[in-house]
Amino acid sequence: MQFKSICTHLLALLLCVVLANQRALAQQQLESSRNIARAVITPSPAAAGIGTFGNTPVSYYTGTPDINVPLYNVNYKELSVDLALKYHQAIGTKPDAFPGSTGNGWVLNTGGVITRIARGATGANMPSNYPLPVNFNPTAAADWSSQTKMDDHLAKQTVFINQEGRYDEYAYNFAGYSGKFYIDHTDAFRIKTEQGEDIMVEKVVKMDTNFVLPTETQIAVPCGNFPYRDTLYQKYIVYKFTLTDSRGIKYIFGGDNASIEITRPGMELGIYDLSNQNPVPTSWYLTSIQSPNGYKIDLKYTRGKFYITNEISVFAKNMVPSKWMDIGNNAPYPPYIKSTMYNPCYLDEIITPISKVKFNWSIANQQLGYTFAPDCMNNTINGAVYFYAYPDVRTASIIGRFPNKLDNFVISNIVNSRMQKVEFTYTNSTSTRLKLLSVKFRGQSDLPQNVPTYSFAYNQTSLPAYLALKSDDYGFFNNNNTYTTSTDPNYYWNMFRDATARQNYLNSRAPNATYAKAEVLEKVTYPTGGYTQYEYELNQYGRIAKFWPATIAENAGGAVNTGGLRIKRISNYDVASHKATEKTYYYNKNYATGGTSSSGVLSFEPIHFLYFTGTVTAPKYYQGKPGESNFAGTMTFTQYSTDPLNVSNYRGNHVTYSEVAEVDIDGSYSIYKYKNYDNNYHDKPAEKMVVDNANVGDFWKEDEMNSMELERGQILSEEKFNSSNSIREKTEFQYNDDPNRFNTNVRRIKLSPNPMYSPNYPSIRYTATLVYTYYPFVKTLTKTTYESGGNLSSPVTRTYAANRLISSETTTDSKEQSVVTTYKYPNDYTDAVSVAMTGKHIISPVIETKTTVAGTQLKLVQTPYYSPSANIYVPQEVKEQNGSGALETRLQFTKYDAKGTLLEQQKPGDVKENFLWGYNSQFLMAKIVGSDFATINAAVNQSILDNAETSDLAVNSTLSATRNSLANSNPAAQMTSYARAQASIIGVRTSTDANGKTILYQYDNFGRLSNVSNAIGSNEPGSIRASYCYNYRGQPTDCSTMAPTGSIAASTPMLLGEDALPVTLINFEAFRQEKAAVLKWSTSFETNSDRFEIERSTDARTWIRIGTVSAQGESNENHQYSFTDFTPVLGRSGESENFYRLKMVDADASYTYSRIRNVSFGDNAQIALYPNPLTIGGKLNILADDVSNIVSIRIYNSAGKLVHQTKATKQIDTSKLAAGLYVVMITYTDGSTSSHRVAKQ
Repeated sequence: MQFKSICTHLLALLLCVVLANQRALAQQQLESSRNIARAVITPSPAAAGIGTFGNTPVSYYTGTPDINVPLYNVNYKELSVDLALKYHQAIGTKPDAFPGSTGNGWVLNTGGVITRIARGATGANMPSNYPLPVNFNPTAAADWSSQTKMDDHLAKQTVFINQEGRYDEYAYNFAGYSGKFYIDHTDAFRIKTEQGEDIMVEKVVKMDTNFVLPTETQIAVPCGNFPYRDTLYQKYIVYKFTLTDSRGIKYIFGGDNASIEITRPGMELGIYDLSNQNPVPTSWYLTSIQSPNGYKIDLKYTRGKFYITNEISVFAKNMVPSKWMDIGNNAPYPPYIKSTMYNPCYLDEIITPISKVKFNWSIANQQLGYTFAPDCMNNTINGAVYFYAYPDVRTASIIGRFPNKLDNFVISNIVNSRMQKVEFTYTNSTSTRLKLLSVKFRGQSDLPQNVPTYSFAYNQTSLPAYLALKSDDYGFFNNNNTYTTSTDPNYYWNMFRDATARQNYLNSRAPNATYAKAEVLEKVTYPTGGYTQYEYELNQYGRIAKFWPATIAENAGGAVNTGGLRIKRISNYDVASHKATEKTYYYNKNYATGGTSSSGVLSFEPIHFLYFTGTVTAPKYYQGKPGESNFAGTMTFTQYSTDPLNVSNYRGNHVTYSEVAEVDIDGSYSIYKYKNYDNNYHDKPAEKMVVDNANVGDFWKEDEMNSMELERGQILSEEKFNSSNSIREKTEFQYNDDPNRFNTNVRRIKLSPNPMYSPNYPSIRYTATLVYTYYPFVKTLTKTTYESGGNLSSPVTRTYAANRLISSETTTDSKEQSVVTTYKYPNDYTDAVSVAMTGKHIISPVIETKTTVAGTQLKLVQTPYYSPSANIYVPQEVKEQNGSGALETRLQFTKYDAKGTLLEQQKPGDVKENFLWGYNSQFLMAKIVGSDFATINAAVNQSILDNAETSDLAVNSTLSATRNSLANSNPAAQMTSYARAQASIIGVRTSTDANGKTILYQYDNFGRLSNVSNAIGSNEPGSIRASYCYNYRGQPTDCSTMAPTGSIAASTPMLLGEDALPVTLINFEAFRQEKAAVLKWSTSFETNSDRFEIERSTDARTWIRIGTVSAQGESNENHQYSFTDFTPVLGRSGESENFYRLKMVDADASYTYSRIRNVSFGDNAQIALYPNPLTIGGKLNILADDVSNIVSIRIYNSAGKLVHQTKATKQIDTSKLAAGLYVVMITYTDGSTSSHRVAKQ
């Protein structure tokens, strides 16, 4: 068929525009009208699934639970790739959504992806000699949205060519970052995200690219007379994106052919798109993570064979007079299929300097597929989907086309020895969609068969075959297809023209709670045998967001059910099926006071039928021109579609909740309130809109305005109530409310025709809008604790710089004085190193922290950076100034290697600390105190440590020789060494302290710590110090052999000295601030660290976790941390002793503890005992304003026995006291007493 007979006038452009999928609602967005359905392009199900987490956030706001399975963390120094499964189908099942590579509803996060939402035509796919004006950048002018400019567009029917993706929207999701970026009117990239991360975006454009595709076997079908070829040509594409975070780490997307996913439209009603011009890159996968220090993690991909997905709909239109229509087009159509072809990418390997992850795939052909009629000579409903017009397909069979599924991935070390394996099992039936059944974790071999396993159970209601037209308005399964069953076009025409039949059809699109849950995940069973059950219910809304103008319409009849699901209840059970915890969710306004009104807001009302009759005038484009389109008079049109006619304006989740209550099993509950349409975060008016014949239909009222979606969904408050309905705590959030924030935006002009399906439009509309890209940061966070003696409120106000980094933090102390902490970064300085760091986008290191009270400086901390070698920027020292005192150096970092790894540090007046690293600077091999780098460097064979994977014997010999050499040259030097099994990425094999005592660590087949023992020699196990039996359900481990009785689920952790920590603590302090305890600590470097868990105790024996602070992972920089315990344990008189410690957890879940710190409350807090805890042989200091007020001091052990007694003194010798917990009783001259708990370790 000739292109010109199909694409005439404005329709020609719209048919060739590369757009998004109007049917896969939550995945992509349609830019223009529904009549261009056959040219719609989408990313693959796998790539689009990842993007779902940006469009439909996992939160109470959308009623979506966070269901994920952590699989493995690939890391090298500060670089990492989290491999994890996430489940997104808790929103409900859509029968025509094809499963991804890990089963229906599951998405495998393998690093990251950028997906494209294309907006507008490109120069490459515009027909030649196109008659309408073209404007490459209509938003560049200062008056871009003026009435004059907009009227001019309307008169000329200006077409906006999408030159270099200027109007495209790119969604990114990687490394915990998610958002979108755009190209603004100055051709600069702008990011749109509520996250506090300033990401720099760069792109590389490539011309004349040939993608080599897998060879397709040709079959004898007389379709087409052109030769087959195995390449796909692209005239102009964005070939690579580089996104750089605030640490200067570069994330590369694309850059090689196999990592760029290609999507193409298929045939529809005998029509195909222009050869070689309509294939569109829709996804760029993460290919490399590069440190500014010169090392990287690479991700390699393979190109898979094409596969096809289909969608079905019914549409028709009729216009009178027919001069508005092409001859033969003014008629209804039968059901038709739109198909999409994908050339997918599959991750093959992740490669680090010390490890490799290999992914193994197979074709997922044991699942339900589409029905195809491969005879291209017969244009049946299932026969209009072949791709014979594409030279790389031609006569290849389209039957049995499926994407690949992931079977397993294997983690190995650098010498290719297997460490772990993760397996995926699926359903194996051609009558059902692919579902993930389990994830199994194996060790260094495939034995034993019973291994730690996650298993998944789904709702037993079955989904129908594809293209069954059994969906509600939003695409969710409702098992109702009473009306759309005929192939007779007139059947649908008559049905929609009849008001009663039309209403019955609309009723058939109503949601169904039973079928919306079909095949949705309902149970996750964990390796321990415990499990979680999920219960869902239909979405409801109590009001509707209206547009043009922006208003809210309350439902007169109360809450209304709508499509999709929300979480109702999450229940957790132990291995014996005893319910451990349960949370139930209520989506009501004013829940705390008994409110029952739904807090849901509907943001999208589907329209299936439009009817207009009235007077129209000639559009401005035709005025004064001869021809049929220069028409004025009465016009009537009718149009209908099984796909909503207004789906082009659908954004994200169609229902969002302003208030959600989470009720615990004990009756206590929390209430979360969010920004939404109905509480002052509705869209703002567009900049300008012009239209011909505005009376022709009103579906344009669904058009975009200046959207406030950037702020909607942000939490406004969190309230915690006890089971007696008394509020205990409230946290309130106030955000960036600067009226000038809206000046940070991207300009857009959108062209829309009306009515749809018409080549000559009586109504054309241009809308000028803004996409806001400012940072909606938390300006003030106020936490209020409600107590019987009064409420404690602690507001914290923050300011931010243009690069999204915090500039200042302001609080108020007990004297109502302002406490201000300010921060400075590299871009605040003009020295050469800071300028160079800023140029590389290394902008987040804190160079200076200053705290003032009432305008007077309290403390200043500086961490200047320097460049010890080319392109390496690292901390040079830590300086502190207390009050107006001298600025003193507290720690110096005197030596780094070529990768920026710390080798030597020193505190003033103290001995030097040196570090030996191995495995390409990844793992700490030794810490040496009391020597210097030059001496150590002369003693060690660093090349053996750098290549430690080659020989355990060589590593052990090198460490031993280094120890002996230092003992001879500098007997005062103390060396603690850590050796690993050959190329082990699991953990330390041996640790040898300064006295030469060696501890041996043994691991089981799954890489888990099993025994800790005293070593015999250097590598043989001796007496066992601790054993660990994990005893997962079904796993053949005989725990009884490891303990006299029962099993050891988790032995008492060994308290290692801070020298052995993966985190080097510069300090850890705890102090009282009014009725709160403030903890502050800082680190000089971290390796493989994941988080700090803050634990509290009242007796230094029983500990509870009260909070968590994320760690840096891999860092050679100084970092400051803090945590405030607003609810310490207080006695009736307000006196108490609270103990605190840090549990420092690695990314591999191993951990150790810091020293313990204590905080006293009450009047007797004037007496301080220091240090607490005591170390062996230490002295206990009594810090008091006046020791003469003390009569006596008695110390009791945990059994209540008096072990020491003395008169008033400032210091007590505790060398004869054994390790343990003691109570110190102090008697004062006024007869009063106070007690203090002291731990000795």
